[in-house]
Amino acid sequence: MAHVMQNYKWKTIERPIFAKYYFHFKNKQWECDVSNLNEAPGDLLQKLGVIKDDKQIVALYAQKEFCLEPKTIIELYDAAEHEGRERE
Repeated sequence: MAHVMQNYKWKTIERPIFAKYYFHFKNKQWECDVSNLNEAPGDLLQKLGVIKDDKQIVALYAQKEFCLEPKTIIELYDAAEHEGRERE
């Protein structure tokens, strides 16, 4: 999967973003604090060129779950659009 992502070309996001991270663990043996998990996705998004700088993440939601398949799901939203919906 990482190999495919390295070969995929996209336009780098340069505006403020709201990020949602969903961390799925197979069992509690590898359980981490949610606060400790938050830095890695932003660093990876910057390294892959998805975002210009992880400082663009101005709002963040993170959730930890236990399930059968370990994975991380990342969703990115325009921060200005998200803020407008939150205040309506």
